[in-house]
Amino acid sequence: MDSEAGRHAERLVGRDGDLRASGAEGVHSASRAALSQGISLYGVDPGSSDKGWAVASCAASPRPLVRLRQMLIADLTTLVDELCAAAEHNHVLLSLDAPLRAFGGVQVPESFAPPGAVTGARAWPFNVNPFVTRPCEKALGSKPPKTVSLPAAELRTALIDLCGSGDDCPAFVTLHPGVSVLGYTGAPHAPVVRTFLDALADSAVEAGLRIGLDPALRKQDAGTITVLESHPAVSLGFYASAGIAGFPRTIEKYKPCRHNRVVFDALVEAVTEHIISSHAAHLERPIASDDELDAVVGLMNLLDLVGGTGDLFGTAEEGYFLVPRVTRPRSFLDVWQSVRAKVVAGESS
Repeated sequence: MDSEAGRHAERLVGRDGDLRASGAEGVHSASRAALSQGISLYGVDPGSSDKGWAVASCAASPRPLVRLRQMLIADLTTLVDELCAAAEHNHVLLSLDAPLRAFGGVQVPESFAPPGAVTGARAWPFNVNPFVTRPCEKALGSKPPKTVSLPAAELRTALIDLCGSGDDCPAFVTLHPGVSVLGYTGAPHAPVVRTFLDALADSAVEAGLRIGLDPALRKQDAGTITVLESHPAVSLGFYASAGIAGFPRTIEKYKPCRHNRVVFDALVEAVTEHIISSHAAHLERPIASDDELDAVVGLMNLLDLVGGTGDLFGTAEEGYFLVPRVTRPRSFLDVWQSVRAKVVAGESS
């Protein structure tokens, strides 16, 4: 680890193994213990349209009950107040399907020359323009290149292990047509998310709470709100590529659900069964829309995280997605941080 944020991120992710290797009862116990020790979980799928935001939340109980809601943008002050109230006696983990971090700031690089940048503002690992695309986005949106710098070689190997084998390894988004990974600057809901985060930060500070926009805060700290980034479609692709029971081998297009009902229904069934079998959690009602599905998957990312089977695809410094841990013996977080350390140290060949 090359930073304090990275070390804290490692504590949050944990080293209990991956989903393929972990026993269900062990995950049940870890998730229930975390919830009973004062952790409240929220998975949120934000939007900028009249549909509003989908929210999945999980209260602390021996058998966590997942509550599903749809909230209009005009009513988001209610969500801000609820999060702050929950954080008074708990650590609140909030996953947002929105690009939160890029090179140390909220949706902006930290300098004109981020670590690894060369002529033309191109940076690691795959010739990324850091002012348009984050490394975690480029790595999933492009076919793993045959020629990469030495530091990125181990990341390419990990991607091939996830997506396929040999030189014909496809891009993650090619393997899963229902997954789209765009550059962070193209997020249409960025303005409303920024307004929400500003309101949340102001309310949290006024209430004497701590708030962080990366995995830098330890999960056992009460009086804390930690906002993490999820990409539900990417997570579904990770579950599928790992061969997790119940998930299809390929994530086909499932949005909008009214036009892709067969695929959508299959994913709802897989997610519902996984959240029951792996975390002993139950939904208060069936998932009714693709927005609610994304919110529940974001919540499932957090259940994986506190249960020891979560991972980060990327780094806290350059941006990441919450994903299930499906690689052994090293997590993707380990691989990304190793690559970053070498890039920052100038090991380019």
